[in-house]
Amino acid sequence: MYMIIKTIIKTVVIVSCLSFLAACETTTTTKDRKESRIQEPNLKDAAELNTELAIGYIQRKQYKPARDKLEKAIDQNPDYQLAYQTLAYLYAILGQTEKAEIKYEEASNIDSMNSSLANSYGTFLCTQGKFDEAQEK
Repeated sequence: MYMIIKTIIKTVVIVSCLSFLAACETTTTTKDRKESRIQEPNLKDAAELNTELAIGYIQRKQYKPARDKLEKAIDQNPDYQLAYQTLAYLYAILGQTEKAEIKYEEASNIDSMNSSLANSYGTFLCTQGKFDEAQEK
């Protein structure tokens, strides 16, 4: 008889504890939980990451995925000058000089005071024999 009473007391204590813990649960609804998990994507950060990935691909001479990442970066942030500059550099490596020059111009339109861009663009123009234009950059 003593064992039965002891078991009943244990059961009551356990059920009481579980009931107390259940009552302490926050009262957020399923909708609230879903909304808190959904965040707007940060496209500027994504563009930077895709550009960094593309640079790594270029270093490994994996030009197709590099181009894909750069195009995606430009789609994500059309004002990200480094993505245009890197894509221009890639086009120059691939011998697509017209596309390279277009991307360099687009990059210059975004940030005409960027010295790294001016140097890169000037070097590209020199390799094309456009020395006067290179002097202007």
